[in-house]
Amino acid sequence: MSNRQSLKSRILWTVLCLCITVSFAAAQEVSYKTSAKEIHLLQVQNHYVVGFKNPIPSGGAYTAKPSVLDSMPIKKILDQNTAVISLNKTGKDAQLTTMAANDEVAYLYPVYCYKRSRSKVYPQPQVTVRIRENANIDEIAAQYDLNVVAPLLYTNDQFILSHGSDRDPFEVSNQLWKDRDIIWANPNVRKELKKRFQPNDPLYPQQWHLNNTGQGGGTVGADVSAEEAWDLQQPDENIVIAIVDDGVQTDHPDLNIYVNPAEKNGTPGVDDDGNGLVDDVNGWDFSQNDNNPYPDRLEESDDVDAHGTSVSGVAAAIGNNNRGVAGAAFGCPILPVKIMQNGGDIADEASVANALRYAAKHADVVNNSWGGDEMSDVESDALDFAATAGSHRGSKGVPVLFATGNDAAIFARFDSYESLYPGQVTIEMVYKKDQSGSDGEDKVWIEKVGLIAVDLDTYEELDYIEVMPTSTQFPSGISSKGDKQFTIEPDILAEGGYVFVSGDIGDSQESVLVWNTTVPDDGQDWFFAVNFTISSQEPTGGTDGDVFAALNPYGSGYMEGYAYFGTNEFEPPFSGVPPENIAPLVGQNLHPGVINIGASNNYDVRSNYSQWGPEIDFVAPSDGGSIGIITTDLTGTGNGYDPNSNYTEAKIAMFGGTSSACPLASGIFAMMLSANPDLSVDEMIQIGKETADKIGAFPYDSNGFNEYTGYGKLNMAAAVQRALELKQTDITGWELH
Repeated sequence: MSNRQSLKSRILWTVLCLCITVSFAAAQEVSYKTSAKEIHLLQVQNHYVVGFKNPIPSGGAYTAKPSVLDSMPIKKILDQNTAVISLNKTGKDAQLTTMAANDEVAYLYPVYCYKRSRSKVYPQPQVTVRIRENANIDEIAAQYDLNVVAPLLYTNDQFILSHGSDRDPFEVSNQLWKDRDIIWANPNVRKELKKRFQPNDPLYPQQWHLNNTGQGGGTVGADVSAEEAWDLQQPDENIVIAIVDDGVQTDHPDLNIYVNPAEKNGTPGVDDDGNGLVDDVNGWDFSQNDNNPYPDRLEESDDVDAHGTSVSGVAAAIGNNNRGVAGAAFGCPILPVKIMQNGGDIADEASVANALRYAAKHADVVNNSWGGDEMSDVESDALDFAATAGSHRGSKGVPVLFATGNDAAIFARFDSYESLYPGQVTIEMVYKKDQSGSDGEDKVWIEKVGLIAVDLDTYEELDYIEVMPTSTQFPSGISSKGDKQFTIEPDILAEGGYVFVSGDIGDSQESVLVWNTTVPDDGQDWFFAVNFTISSQEPTGGTDGDVFAALNPYGSGYMEGYAYFGTNEFEPPFSGVPPENIAPLVGQNLHPGVINIGASNNYDVRSNYSQWGPEIDFVAPSDGGSIGIITTDLTGTGNGYDPNSNYTEAKIAMFGGTSSACPLASGIFAMMLSANPDLSVDEMIQIGKETADKIGAFPYDSNGFNEYTGYGKLNMAAAVQRALELKQTDITGWELH
């Protein structure tokens, strides 16, 4: 190529800053006990959570004592009385002293994060406890200078306790473990919950997950056989599906929202059903403790609290009504149980536990398209509750489904939001030409690669590590492999300097640039970035080459991420050995009573982002192939994932991730109960094991299980058929011989 004018190029992600020397300070560590293990947290440098005595007005302006916050910018609002601030290193101690002494400040604690995932943890001056039979909570509280805030919902032995702001909640919790009248104690921390979805993949507007006829070039039959199931059994509107999530739009025209008859027909302002929650007609908001689980600020943002509404539609959007979409268990009532507010991802553990108990008390199936990094005792006991006589279905239990998560693949893409894990990583940048053929010269120039630490509250770049070629010799840690290897050449696109240049590859060939480096273990969120340009001469036929930025953080396997160049998008994805389980299932997914749901795609293979491991039970169709999921979205122009529709119709707005797979599975469990309401949770799980489709290239063991797809992809028709077969036969119809 002779000059820049002959190039057709696209820069996908430019690392803006030059190389500098970076130092990383060791983070302070704290730990606290749970029944299962000791949990270790790292302090997030320079970030603090502040509780205020007066509410923070909408928009984050704190009018009561504005001078206090002049030099302490609020980074994140957690709720009406709580915010996260970020302080400069210079003068930080003096600022903290001033803030802590202010009359308007209720408490001030460092922000922490879990060591594995870096999910944030926000302390508050509270603990939760479970006491032994015949123990007196008031006496225990007085002994340890604590105040009883409230019992946990539907319990008489579990309580929220508060303490002075000058005390460390982790130390208070650990101290309580020594008391023989206490079964367990946990700090009641707020923590980040991951909404498990990937709504921005380029997808086509078809509900292929219910009936796959090859939409998007996918595999015919890569669905849940919904039409065959509906021929056998129509959804029963007495089967309620709880959506534990952010807000659900209760007036969406394509959702059937649960109505609590005792409260609907009772007296306003009175707790008519005696559950401790006043006027919970259409569910409850446990994030703000009121009876309105509606999305926050519906008209103010394009995706605030849209998740729960889209999850609801996958499970049970009303079908056969000449409107929008159909859910798997179309028309079954949705019980909104809100645990997050203002489009956020923060919830305290006691509220989550109350929400799970409430959902199990009022619904037949409980869907959770989110997950936390660790599971506290208060949450574990709440999940126990769903499988006991305390739940809505008594001893038969309520199936509680959780999404496994989307962290099995980390894309090296400009729109990637999955942070890397600390330690040694191997990053492979693969330039691979497609099989359709292209003429002319195709190359990729890579100017530099790097790691960037990002503040996810403000998207500010905090630190960075970069590698650029400075001569024709490969820098330390950089190498090449493939059919035609990368070389280092003078940069023809800029004045001076050097760039990594791919080989002249043919169809189905590849050039691979390999970077071995270390992700710092410093409590920050680190991402991979690459500055590359794809270019070609004008082709005389076919399409240009495709570039795949494939990340391999732990030295084995293959994870795809790609950008396309030319007129055609990348066609069916290349297959490969799944990576080692870099994101093992954690938190609520480890509870023995939980049913864990991963994702498959429209090619009938596991979606490469879908987390897996020995705890996975089943997969259900979602995005990750060439097309995603159409479902209900917030109504009104400018709202939701698709601002121009009441449904996720646009390619870039389609729903996906294990967030979508989980409610599809919840709909299938609701369909089993529609066919046979007497099934127990164990019987439903066994039906799933017996009837799931064995998909993917990896073998299943003698029990029909593997760690990538569990017992296989749920088949709604086969599951409903088996549920009907198990339905008790009327003995009066038997003939005796």
